[in-house]
Formats: sequence, C-alpha cells, structure tokens
Amino acid sequence: MVIDALAIRPGLRIAEIGAGEGYWLPWLAAAVGPEGRVYAVEVRADKVEALMKLVEDAGYDNVEVVFGRYDDPRLPDRAVDLAITSKTYHHIEDRVAYFANLRGDLSADGRVAHLDDRPDMPFPLSWIMSGHTSDPAAIDQEMTQAGYRRVEAFDFLYTQSFSIYQPIAVED
Repeated sequence: MVIDALAIRPGLRIAEIGAGEGYWLPWLAAAVGPEGRVYAVEVRADKVEALMKLVEDAGYDNVEVVFGRYDDPRLPDRAVDLAITSKTYHHIEDRVAYFANLRGDLSADGRVAHLDDRPDMPFPLSWIMSGHTSDPAAIDQEMTQAGYRRVEAFDFLYTQSFSIYQPIAVED
C-alpha cells in the first residue's frame, strides 16, 4: 500500500534516507525497474557495508549505496525524484537545515515522503517506542520551515504517520 501511495513509476530515481537494514530495497528496486535508480543512504560505516553486501547478494543492479553524512545525504544534485525516510526522521538532528539542503538534490518534480512512528500509538507500543517517534504536526512545521508544503497525507498505517511534501517554488 505504501509503494502504491508513493506512485512510483519505472524509471524514477528514489533515495531512501536511512536505509538501515534495507527493508524497503526489494520493493523500491522492483518499482523503479531496471531503468530507474535507488540510492540507499546510510551514515554508519557498518550499515553501509551491510547494505553493499545485501545489494551485491540480491543482484540489485539499480541500487547504489551512498555513505551519507549527518548533515548531507550526499546525493547527486537535481537527480532525485522521491526521497523517503522510514522511521528515520526523528534521528535527524537539524531537520530544517537537512531538508532545506536536500532541496538541491531533488529533480524539478521531486518529492519527500516521511513515514515515522507517531507518539500517540497505543500501549504497549508507545512504551516500547518511547523516544523513537515523530509528531506529525512537528514534521509539518519543520518541513514548512525547510521550504516544503505537504501535498498528501495517508492514515492507513496503524502506528505511523505518512505524508508527502514538495518544495515550495521560490519566487524571483
């Protein structure tokens, strides 16, 4: 359902920021097809190494592992059609600056999607996930400060918020 909601088409270039263990890679790689590209961005050397092994072992010819930085995902300029964070948003320290910087990596029609655990999830999940959630209102506020507007929000995920943003055009 998430992949469908993201309206991923063959040939798109997608960046998963905080790719972690590569959970989304099979779906993203299949959705963009052989003519598309997935950038699996991670900031920890051990995770980058594990992702590289996963990509090689799975034979993902359309996935590139990127060793990002905490302040910059190190993506190609103007080359990303969709950037995704999944359970990662709350780990980014200076989110406004980070996502303002990310605007330079997005294509003309580029979008950013956030899936993150909500602080209002039911007990016992709220107890287990304490400190690993993001308030959807705070995400909206920070993304607005970074120069984006929310264009879609979905409510089909039981414990997560899921919204898509686009950069606000800068008037000359």
